[in-house]
Amino acid sequence: MIEHRPWIGRNYDTGIDRKRILVVGYSHWGSVDHEGLTEEVVSHWARGNENAPFAPRIRQYFDYEDPATFWQSVAFANSLPNCVGERPIAMPTAPPDRSPPSRRAL
Repeated sequence: MIEHRPWIGRNYDTGIDRKRILVVGYSHWGSVDHEGLTEEVVSHWARGNENAPFAPRIRQYFDYEDPATFWQSVAFANSLPNCVGERPIAMPTAPPDRSPPSRRAL
């Protein structure tokens, strides 16, 4: 099993408002897998290619317009540190009246 290295932005030590933020995703999907996959994916996000639907939502939650500034200020890792399949599946979600507050914020 390949375990992905986390993304550590260039400005992670100074962070956001002098707080270091770790953004935690779920997993990677795809047939290509290697240790640097997370770093590769997030470097694309930092260049403005935020192809994962949650990536711009996370950035906007922190009130950042510029992807590079945001992604270079945080660390990112997935809770499952390896690829879990070739394509994403729909994740079950709670009805809006039962969603946790953090889910409604994003």
